[in-house]
Amino acid sequence: MIFPLQNIIGRTVMKLLPIFPWARVYQNETHVEAIQRILSERSELNRGFIAIEIGTGVSTMAFARSLRGVDSAKLYSIDISQEVVDRTEAETKPIFSNIEFRVGDSLESLDHLYSELTHVDFVLLDSAPSAMRTFEEFKILESKFRVGSCILIDNASSPECLAQLSECRKGKILVPYLLASPVWEVFFYPRSGDSMVFAQMSDHMNHADKNYEYEVDAQTWSDSLRRRFSSFSNK
Repeated sequence: MIFPLQNIIGRTVMKLLPIFPWARVYQNETHVEAIQRILSERSELNRGFIAIEIGTGVSTMAFARSLRGVDSAKLYSIDISQEVVDRTEAETKPIFSNIEFRVGDSLESLDHLYSELTHVDFVLLDSAPSAMRTFEEFKILESKFRVGSCILIDNASSPECLAQLSECRKGKILVPYLLASPVWEVFFYPRSGDSMVFAQMSDHMNHADKNYEYEVDAQTWSDSLRRRFSSFSNK
């Protein structure tokens, strides 16, 4: 775990790195490159592959290029801005037509989409810069993940990472949650996008990081989550 002095240094680096021009020298992979690389490594694209991105934009083009020619694949793209959706739809439809755009609040949109989904293979979490919102988006979809399902979180990093390409607010709750889980294998890409975290669901129950398991608070944490997300667990 991080020591107080390391934490102070880390916060300072985190705040300074993104504002300097050389921050992009530290970056070695753009959002588009990261998404396309990860998707190229997926072997299940031809088996009813279902992807969801929360935050329409350049990532949508990355999905379109990667899924082009895969007839059984489908992408759901959610964004609050009608203008962004209209522009992106016009750019991506000629490349990959099986994209369903949803305009509106991410939580409401996911809530409506939930009953239509049998499973989810890939989720990009890149909406509002809010740790809780990102966590809530994940929790709505959690029961739809299966072995091999993947999550990519932008503006996120390892809690111990001292050099980041953004403030990394979005993963502050979800990343420790994934690290504490025995079924999610977590990988860190601090130099990709605006710093990214990738996780894949495994069939091996041995991925929990003991540094993020708090036995004393485990029941309280579990009860709190159950109360907060009880509306989803009954679906």
